[in-house]
Amino acid sequence: MPDIRAQLTFLSNSPRYEIEKPYSILLPEQEQKTIRHDFPRCSNLEWSHHWVDIREARCRPGLTLDACGFQLLRHTSPSIPIQEPRDVTSYRLETEELLRKTFAAERAICYDVVVR
Repeated sequence: MPDIRAQLTFLSNSPRYEIEKPYSILLPEQEQKTIRHDFPRCSNLEWSHHWVDIREARCRPGLTLDACGFQLLRHTSPSIPIQEPRDVTSYRLETEELLRKTFAAERAICYDVVVR
């Protein structure tokens, strides 16, 4: 896969975040419709856009959690495709077990799953 250059969106390096941590309140769609317009902001996030070189990472050695803050794992999931709510639970539990085994962790918590 060739390298590409793309514009990505990042959380801005705002002075505000030195005194106020970035936050975003995610509400169910139904509740969003009932919020008054004078309700305090649900987010203080500020975004900036930067051009970034994107390189193929799957074949690069040394991309470990300790060195980079992330690690690529090769894994084939029997829980995909996700078609029913119970599939999400199965995928979450499978992910937690994979992380516990890979990182010799006592506990792993998959607190969010996004299905696209």
